[in-house]
Amino acid sequence: MRACSRLHLHPGCKVEAVEGSAARVAHPGGVFQVRFAGPGELRIEPSRHFPGFGRELASAALAFHAEGARIETGFCISSGAEALGYDLAAGATLGARSYGW
Repeated sequence: MRACSRLHLHPGCKVEAVEGSAARVAHPGGVFQVRFAGPGELRIEPSRHFPGFGRELASAALAFHAEGARIETGFCISSGAEALGYDLAAGATLGARSYGW
């Protein structure tokens, strides 16, 4: 079984870095992070944004590709550059703070 979870980005966003299953994204208001959980591979793929009828702009998507007999995945988004961790069973950590289920 294969699955792909995509997070489509606004054209004003720029992926600054991808490390493992995490990405840092700059946008006009600052920066945010996205961390995917579960076994898989994070890639940047081309995407499109449609701001209005008949208007199409190039953009990017964060695409997390997973494969296996049973697929469990998810993602967490955080504003700012503080260290972000995410685990499907435990929840998220942001710096010294924990956000469990």
